[in-house]
Amino acid sequence: DQVALYEQLLDGRIDLMLAHAEIRIDLNRVEVRPLYEEHNAILCGPQHRLARRRRIGWADLAREAWVLPPPGTPLRPKLDRLLSVHRRPGHAALDVETDSYLLAVQLLRHAPLLWGVASRPAAHLVNIGQLVRLTVPEPLVRGPICCMKLHDRVPSAAMRLFLDALALAARDATP
Repeated sequence: DQVALYEQLLDGRIDLMLAHAEIRIDLNRVEVRPLYEEHNAILCGPQHRLARRRRIGWADLAREAWVLPPPGTPLRPKLDRLLSVHRRPGHAALDVETDSYLLAVQLLRHAPLLWGVASRPAAHLVNIGQLVRLTVPEPLVRGPICCMKLHDRVPSAAMRLFLDALALAARDATP
């Protein structure tokens, strides 16, 4: 939950926060350092009926059962909106909510479900043949992944090394 992490950052209980910057941030107190651009991908198992379709619309996606991220994540309100607008009343498919990456992968491999996840881990799952990426009209979430810290918090040597390593890894992984 981004809001809970942000509150912990403001209270000084954590030193850094990594997230999409989709919450209201007090820029007078918090330094935001963009690391890389990220967008989500919609995945399903190879056996899913949408796995081989070239053109998939929002209504097609809304008819399916989903593995939903928990409330408070950047993707959840977008999925909730998609489903509320495009799902027909009396929809019978049951959605599942989890914050477990491993559980979501296993669910998709064994049940006809859809899942929204960041494009980088999605590409890995597609490359190793576990899941299939669907071609959707546009990503539901797109924007920078940022590292946030308090302005008045002087970074320790370990924090500076960590921030530099994050920036380097993000730069090296950017296509």
